[in-house]
Amino acid sequence: MAATVMIPGYRRKSVGSYAFPVLCLTNCGYEWQTKRIKQLHFVKQLSKHWAMPDMNNSPHPPTDDKRLTLYEEALRDASRQLEEKVQELSLLRRIADISGHIYDLNIFSKSFIDILLEETYAMNCSLLLKTQDEQRFYLKAARGRSDDGSFYDSDIHTETTFDIGQGIAGRAALLKETLLVKDATEDTRFELRYTRTPIGSLLCAPLLFNDTVLGVVNLSHHEKNYFTENTKRLMHIACGMAAEIIGNALTHLRNEQRFRAMFEGVPFAIIIFDSEDDTIIDCNQFTEQCFGFTKQELLAFKNIEALCAPGEEEKIKRVHETQNEKKVHEISFRKKNGELSICEVTANHLVFEGRSVVRLSAIDISSKKEFERKLYQAEKLKSLGELASGVAHDINNMLAAIMGRVELVRKNIALLKQDPHSNAVELIERHIDIIEKAAHDGADMVHRIQRFSRVHDEKEMYQVVNLAEIINDALELTRGRCKDHDVQFGCTTDITASLGSLRPVYGNAAELREVFVNLINNALDAMPNGGKLTIAAATENDTVRISVSDTGIGIPEEIRDRIFDPFFTTKDIGSTGLGLSISYSIIQRHKGTLTVESNTGNGSSFIITLPVATSTRTEPKERDLPAFDVRKKILVIDDDAHVSETLAEMLAYAGHSVACAHSGIEGLEKFSADTYDIVFTDLGMPGLDGFEVAQRIKEQKPQQTVILITGWSLSLDSEQLRARGVDFIITKPFQLKQVLFVIDHALTPTSSRLP
Repeated sequence: MAATVMIPGYRRKSVGSYAFPVLCLTNCGYEWQTKRIKQLHFVKQLSKHWAMPDMNNSPHPPTDDKRLTLYEEALRDASRQLEEKVQELSLLRRIADISGHIYDLNIFSKSFIDILLEETYAMNCSLLLKTQDEQRFYLKAARGRSDDGSFYDSDIHTETTFDIGQGIAGRAALLKETLLVKDATEDTRFELRYTRTPIGSLLCAPLLFNDTVLGVVNLSHHEKNYFTENTKRLMHIACGMAAEIIGNALTHLRNEQRFRAMFEGVPFAIIIFDSEDDTIIDCNQFTEQCFGFTKQELLAFKNIEALCAPGEEEKIKRVHETQNEKKVHEISFRKKNGELSICEVTANHLVFEGRSVVRLSAIDISSKKEFERKLYQAEKLKSLGELASGVAHDINNMLAAIMGRVELVRKNIALLKQDPHSNAVELIERHIDIIEKAAHDGADMVHRIQRFSRVHDEKEMYQVVNLAEIINDALELTRGRCKDHDVQFGCTTDITASLGSLRPVYGNAAELREVFVNLINNALDAMPNGGKLTIAAATENDTVRISVSDTGIGIPEEIRDRIFDPFFTTKDIGSTGLGLSISYSIIQRHKGTLTVESNTGNGSSFIITLPVATSTRTEPKERDLPAFDVRKKILVIDDDAHVSETLAEMLAYAGHSVACAHSGIEGLEKFSADTYDIVFTDLGMPGLDGFEVAQRIKEQKPQQTVILITGWSLSLDSEQLRARGVDFIITKPFQLKQVLFVIDHALTPTSSRLP
């Protein structure tokens, strides 16, 4: 009858990467039974037929007693094998239980040694690990067993090291195999040394991980021949599993150290935040230096958006959308001291400590941006210097016309006094018209220079602009320089512009004006012998295309790809090499393109394309001068008597009562002594300037209307002006209609101030 004896509940088990065999004992070996045992994942089937020879076919069949003896021997052998497997399983389970302590190697080492002492009944156990340079061993842990069975810590001298190959332990490491010394006193490889108990037998096993020796484990006992082959086998199994645990831990630790070294060693901020809720998980030390917050303060932020400057939160969302695309974003973050840090930001997705995260790398470019701003302004000043002589020439022409016509007016007035019936009145009117036109031309020229030299504010909103006006402004700005160029080189330069009907574009007029001034100046520089400069523009579908072409010396092919690089120039010393680079950046900001076509000796064409605006601008309608039903009391404060008297006469002409003051202090005294509906104050005055006057007036009477007069180009926005007490601005030179319209606007109850 077939009978199978199994150990209930035991099948192949796994702990870590180790599989533990389980034994099945049966007294027969039918094929179906073998298959079933394999299905149940038992490792080995022991049957009486497997353990003994076929006795039935023997020429001398054994007696029943002999058969019974053989059965008993087979059973004992199977029982012994079973005990060994159970012992292996118990040992490996206990090692697996302490694997959680691996990141504290001291605790793991002592726990591992205790397990070996308990499982093998050895008297002493020590663990050697490789030094950091992997050339020698040092003693990591050592434990011993007292006579009463308790364990004690052996003295550890961490400064004591052993050569690989030294002694039996070193030999085991060198050979990468477990060595059993049954009689240590007779083995010449064993170095006699003092121990609490004498050593009779010794067992040394290397810790092998991926065929690399991590260390050696030593077991000893005071009795000779104490350790058996079975102990050696257990030791080999235990050290194999321990080596894998320690090896994986050391690999993880090295990776962690390598990661930390890179994480902390880079000269830019790295922030790791959760990809789901944007909470900050980790950051490097440079992040603390960059933004001024401690790591604890950064981790306490609700999310990464809390670190962004106001209005930059949407850019973090775009970082999410473009992660892993190697796209660079420009984002402003707030520092602890309230300043802003402008950073170039890249991001990529990864798994960090089991979480889906985004790693954000931020390089602070605030200093770079400030440097670029200064270079940008330096280039503008250089361009202004180039334009200065031409502008001065034009203004002198306008002043000559004004002064000449004023002299003629005086003569005609004298003629009119002598002969009231002469045509002197008509001549005077003509002279005044010319004077007025020359003054307007001069004012426009000054405004062009102010707009050109104005520092670009990145917060300034783009608006719908007329390219034809901008190109004509650039031509007017460079007209004087073109004349100087022709005089200097004794040549003739013919400039033509064919602008056609251009659709408006969306952009910054001052920036675009600068681009065309740069291109015109470059064209003049390329034509020292004179030539023809042509500006042609046309609208093609949804794109405006403008070409600035010259018949100059052209650009050699070998440098053509570099002309838009910062600081690249072929001109004489003094040129910054930023003109074309700045122009290229401006056109890119306007979502357009700037390219060049050129051949040496055949001139160059710079081609600009810009997208047309989706909305159009409506020109304001000419309005009639406002009439005032109520006489208003107005105070005019200006240190220039000519300006204050002229403005006072304009206001008196409109029917208002006017008082004048010629300094900020005098103006405040008059304001305190009387009541006024409106106050005009000049900006640039000695002592108290217009801003200080406006603020002091607002302190006395917050609802007082203050109008600032200035000939300067202010870069302050409406909010900043309101904070300084200013409600409206009039720029010099001003006309009567400008003054009257501002007063009408100020007196309208529903009007908004400095929108």
